Amino acid sequence: KLKLKLKLLTKDEADDVIGINPWKLGSARISSVPMDFAAGLAFKGKVKGAYFRIAPAEQDVLDAIDIDKVDDLAEGKVPLFYFEDFELGLKDGEELWSGVGNDSGNGKSSGSSEGTKKKIPLYFSKGQLLQEYKKMNPKVKKEDIPEIKVTELFSLLTTMVQATGIGGGTGIDGQDDLEKLVLLPP
Repeated sequence: KLKLKLKLLTKDEADDVIGINPWKLGSARISSVPMDFAAGLAFKGKVKGAYFRIAPAEQDVLDAIDIDKVDDLAEGKVPLFYFEDFELGLKDGEELWSGVGNDSGNGKSSGSSEGTKKKIPLYFSKGQLLQEYKKMNPKVKKEDIPEIKVTELFSLLTTMVQATGIGGGTGIDGQDDLEKLVLLPP
């Protein structure tokens, strides 16, 4: 028989290691904050005993697992969905979230036209990606929809911040592509 002697943690040690249960204290809250602020907090993980995480919806996790053919998505990972070569064309002054059009009408890059900027959209939801693609390509048949790809939010943000090893495991390659990326909120 194997006997283990476990050391019990003091309350302060437990609070430091595990964290204080904010739901017990009545001080817990869930807040919507700008993505840059949320990502900064999530990178730190724990600040003054409080944990910060960006959590994907359960369906988004299941979609990512299905697409990547893996058993599970590691805790704290946030999937982003995209199509390869899917770019949105924006006319000067047009915002991505205010009725996006594409100058080619097929959701693919057709070269740069004057006054149009190309953006590579990354979606937090597979359904949102498919909805946008179908809106831009209303006559597309289900079997003609391109293969959906998945990358991970923090891996992408790390690559963008480091600005070295471009495309390091994100599925997005090249400095030009990184500059064209845009995250679309659900």
